[in-house]
Amino acid sequence: MPLLITIVYFAPESPWWLVRQGRYEDARKALLKLTSPKTDPTFDPDETVAMMRHTHELELDMTASASYAACFQGTNRRRTEIVCMLFVSQNFAG
Repeated sequence: MPLLITIVYFAPESPWWLVRQGRYEDARKALLKLTSPKTDPTFDPDETVAMMRHTHELELDMTASASYAACFQGTNRRRTEIVCMLFVSQNFAG
């Protein structure tokens, strides 16, 4: 247990989490800690952070109009029913 705590303390934060928090420079630093120039000398952390930022903005746009009520409307209703039945049947099977 103490070893695990030590490892977690020194592990860098997730670059994706940092981008979602708007901490782009910290995400760049975390990427540099997680990569090695020996394995990929063409790696560009600024380009990677820009791609991550763009992806995060796309995800925000796609989920802006999403709601739990949408799970029970249209074709999503059928998908929700199927998934719920699979979940219930697993529990009944033991």
